[in-house]
Amino acid sequence: MKAIWKKLMQNAMIVKIRRIYERMKAYIGRSFSGSEIGLMLVSYFVCGLVITGIILSGFPTVSWIVCIVSLILIFLGSNLLYLAVKLVFGSCRRNVIHWTLMFICVLLCGIVSSQASFMMSQILLAVVITVGIGLFGRSTWALFVRKNYTVLTGTIFVISTMTLVASFLFLLGTGWSDEYVSRYLKLGNERKLEEVTKLDLQGTRQVDYFDYGLEEGMDIQSKTIDISSFAKRDFLTGFMMEKHFGYKLSEVPLVGRVWFPVNEKNCPVIFMIHGNHTYTTQSYLGYDYLGKYLASNGYVVISIDENACNSLEKENDARAILLLENIKFILQQNKEEKSVIFDKMDENQIGLAGHSRGGEAVALAYLFNDYNQYPENGAIPFQYHFQIRSILAIAPCVDQYTPAQHEVAIQDVNYLMIQGANDHDVSKTMGEKQYQNISFSGEGDYQKLMLYVARANHGQFNTKWGRYDLAFPVNQWINVKNLITQSEQQDILKTFSKVFFDVTLKNDKTNETLLSDYQKYSKFLPKTIYQQTYQSSRFDCFCDFQEDSNLSTGTKEGVAIHVTGTKKWKELRRSMGNDKSGENYVLEVEWNQGKTAKISYTFEDYDISRRTLQFDLADAREEVSSLNTLVDGDVTLIDNAGNKADARIVDGAIVYPSLPVQLRKSDYLFGDHEMKHAFQTVSLKQSLFQLESETFDWTKVVEVQIQFDHAQEGKIQMDNVGFEID
Repeated sequence: MKAIWKKLMQNAMIVKIRRIYERMKAYIGRSFSGSEIGLMLVSYFVCGLVITGIILSGFPTVSWIVCIVSLILIFLGSNLLYLAVKLVFGSCRRNVIHWTLMFICVLLCGIVSSQASFMMSQILLAVVITVGIGLFGRSTWALFVRKNYTVLTGTIFVISTMTLVASFLFLLGTGWSDEYVSRYLKLGNERKLEEVTKLDLQGTRQVDYFDYGLEEGMDIQSKTIDISSFAKRDFLTGFMMEKHFGYKLSEVPLVGRVWFPVNEKNCPVIFMIHGNHTYTTQSYLGYDYLGKYLASNGYVVISIDENACNSLEKENDARAILLLENIKFILQQNKEEKSVIFDKMDENQIGLAGHSRGGEAVALAYLFNDYNQYPENGAIPFQYHFQIRSILAIAPCVDQYTPAQHEVAIQDVNYLMIQGANDHDVSKTMGEKQYQNISFSGEGDYQKLMLYVARANHGQFNTKWGRYDLAFPVNQWINVKNLITQSEQQDILKTFSKVFFDVTLKNDKTNETLLSDYQKYSKFLPKTIYQQTYQSSRFDCFCDFQEDSNLSTGTKEGVAIHVTGTKKWKELRRSMGNDKSGENYVLEVEWNQGKTAKISYTFEDYDISRRTLQFDLADAREEVSSLNTLVDGDVTLIDNAGNKADARIVDGAIVYPSLPVQLRKSDYLFGDHEMKHAFQTVSLKQSLFQLESETFDWTKVVEVQIQFDHAQEGKIQMDNVGFEID
């Protein structure tokens, strides 16, 4: 073998190649000799930016000294790493360490921005950016410091400069626009319906506001409360926060802003809380637009400062307690004749609103409101019991805190959840889990609904948070050009929250149908895709697929399920919360090869003469190329004599295809999509059905058939099949 190898190496062609290689190696060495310091400097610069951003996002009160400290840490860390590698492997080049550190920092930004999805795309992008920056550093130092004027250094300098400029344009630009929204809106024209001619929600009351807190000059002097039993600050975070705020969790002041209609009394009242954000930002003032608007429509609105709970973990019970204590304080002021808000509020009509972690905390506050003790420690008493009627959750998280390891299951409350499909913070529709965990006892009139909005993000609901849902430098990976404007996003929240609170707190049902069929109001809403899920306490559920693993039985006694013409059908867990127990189960049906899938629900004679057929439907397709049709098909009612009544799914609602959301700029480069499968409630009233026979008996319906004949292949998810009392 050695003889063969020696003979091969003596081959003329091999010798020639080796000589060329040695000359090229020597040429590259001469061209870039002494340029390692250029690589080191750009590596330190990139790593310094990333580490500084990480530190500032966690400790926003630190000064510019962080930048210097970061560079020192990088210098020390790279040298320690160099010595460690050299000790283990016997040799190591410092260049390798600099390349590696820079690559890791760039890749880390990509991983955080993508939440560890689309890893190959993030690795490729990190390689391109790292190589471009590294070669720019080396070629710049070689040309302008070492004076190594060669064709190679000049060429590399030009190419790396172009790559660097392209990288900066990529990172500093806003990104690209979506095209699927306009395409989907054209598909939505297939539904013909009588639109509402008017939606006048402009407030007419004169509005004023005041602040309460401990500082001098406040209109109302408040007090402090102790929330140290519900939240903890770790050593470093606690030290920085206490230094900034000047108080501990045992003495948190009650702080907030109140908007109110000047010349009115006994108004419904809404208490609002923000979520987790930089604790130096006055997030509670970021809802000024909503507070003024609702106050101009006859509400007292209180936005509460909960910054004391920010930058902590599993503290949402503390957020809920802080909210409830603010409610107690403000309602006491409502009884004080000398108070600026005396007799302004109707204490029997209270609504809660929360954003992000605040969206979870308002559900917890409703739960705690009925408790007499803290679930984690019965020695801590609760004494609240306010008349809370309605909850508005804006892009809420869920399971951040679970009371005594239980889910937050609440009953007999009105609930509205609004979330954007381009939410880069709460990227899952976590509020769907809370929606499913709201039940109705049958006593009283309640409703719950979810609104999913394409091209809306997390931060634009708060004017202090803005377009970027992540902190620097990771936010530079986010695509924001495909977002609706902040004013449009806030208009959506204002419109739906006003109607929701009007219906549930004022019993004003002027525009109530907006909550169950937004499509009638489309011309009054910003142009984007909405998906709306709705259920009331009048709903009689036949199948919610929660009861067992038997595919042939429904939830209601005597209901049977039959599915034909499919490739696969099953009941599956739709994960939205902590991806553990208690998630929502749905029916999933998939078909292809030109088959027509049909789902049949059979049951005993059922009177639907004053009822509406209702079910939740979502497109579950994953291939972007297939998303060119609405989810549609025939819906047939059959009575006990075999007579039929027919309608189409599109008669009851537009069920849009899956939303191929692209949250990051890299998604556009590599064709990546995050498929969003939001439910749309389909409601089919009797007037929408065509009778095959005049003898059809609405009082003795025994079967509902849903046949998907709109596409040669498809995949859907279905939930909450039943009838709503008109």
